[in-house]
Amino acid sequence: MDPGQFVCRSAVHPKYMKEDVFDTSILFGFMEDKALGARVSSVTSRELLGSVPAVHKAGQIVAEKSNEREAARLETNLKRDPNYEIRVFHYLGFYQIECTRVGFNSDYHRVELNWRPEDGSDAHYQLEIYEDTKPPTRAEGRSDRNFLITMLADLLNGPELCPIAAEVPELRKLQQDCLAELTAD
Repeated sequence: MDPGQFVCRSAVHPKYMKEDVFDTSILFGFMEDKALGARVSSVTSRELLGSVPAVHKAGQIVAEKSNEREAARLETNLKRDPNYEIRVFHYLGFYQIECTRVGFNSDYHRVELNWRPEDGSDAHYQLEIYEDTKPPTRAEGRSDRNFLITMLADLLNGPELCPIAAEVPELRKLQQDCLAELTAD
């Protein structure tokens, strides 16, 4: 991607919260992708979507899909725990990273930004963390990955607040209370 282009990560409440506190490492939501042999986090291209409102629409779809998955698991979760409380996900806005700043190494891992169209969207990219060298211990490997995630978090700018969420008082309060103002170094 060219300089000045950005990928965006949706801020879907409460996914990025840890003990009711905003957590950038959880914001990325890295998941293991065994086929790629990497940990991946979905992001979307602001330029390929064409506008900030289109990025907000994509974020709203992320929250809708999260709510659908939660509803589909409800019966199973209630069987395990009769007091299970369903989580409701709300899209509040997005954070962005300038694309040319992604792509660096640590002692054992590297971060890449790769185009991975998904669900019919050509604007879908992934941040991918690959292991380059086997760390001596699992703890050192985890620490090294966390270091990379912290480096990525330092590149975030935002949030760009969703104007639709801002019109709903309870969501506006979540925007104010739960989204950290981040400026890339």
